[in-house]
Amino acid sequence: ANPGLWFGDSGTGLYSPATDAIGFTVGGVGPAWLITAGGQLTTNVNAPSFATAGKLHIAGGSSIFSSSIIASRTSDDTVGAALRFGKSRSTAIGGYAAVQSSDDLGSINWYGADGTDGLLSSRIRAAATENYTPTARGSQIEFATVTTGSTTLSTRLVVEDTGVRVLTDLQINGSGTLKIGSLISRFESSEQTVPTATNTMSVAHGGTRVPDVFQVFLRCKTAELGYSVGDEVLIKDDLGDTTRGHQLQANATNVVWRYLPGSSAAPSVRNGSNVAAVITAANWRAVFKAHWL
Repeated sequence: ANPGLWFGDSGTGLYSPATDAIGFTVGGVGPAWLITAGGQLTTNVNAPSFATAGKLHIAGGSSIFSSSIIASRTSDDTVGAALRFGKSRSTAIGGYAAVQSSDDLGSINWYGADGTDGLLSSRIRAAATENYTPTARGSQIEFATVTTGSTTLSTRLVVEDTGVRVLTDLQINGSGTLKIGSLISRFESSEQTVPTATNTMSVAHGGTRVPDVFQVFLRCKTAELGYSVGDEVLIKDDLGDTTRGHQLQANATNVVWRYLPGSSAAPSVRNGSNVAAVITAANWRAVFKAHWL
């Protein structure tokens, strides 16, 4: 669109793209920016508001960078770019009336279109935890999401001055360790090759003392004997299989599995008919686990 008021060339300047709106166009392409009657600065007067009309709205199309925001700082020091939120209880802009406990200090909200409207689905919120004074400004950060199949936003995790409070189940997926401070409370080894003959397998657990609970599992990697991939079977003596023995032990550094078959063969498990059956070693892996209470 060509501007009504132009600068330097007839394709760059100001014009009115809609009722009660001022647009800026560059090179006859635009509007590059619009100022609406409500004081909103936007790139498109028809852009969806996603539940609320903010004062700055960058609306983009299919280009990956069309709605990106970039903040950068180039300086020979330790300071980087910043995004800052502020909150005051003052009734006049520029005032610094103290915030009160539970006041919202700022949030980052994510919205998704459902075919009709843009709805809130995730949020990170900072909140005051006390009435603010020059010597007190306690705060916390809350993380909230919507459960799959629901529309209710629920707080899942809160970072407080006393630590992190988890409001839902804490899940640790995959192998690895869980540390509390410098202490390990949970250990899971990488997957080990299953023995097919008398063998002593020792895996370092990384703890500082003998674990309170230690176990070894057979993890199914290729379905067989009624087990699916990912299923686990606890290693222990089976009274119905007198040809194989197992001994588990632990010390301050390792978990040890001693496998004692009567003949050169892989361990056995109970199949779908509750009968002891020898596994195919290549279809399984051994996993060592330890816990400190």
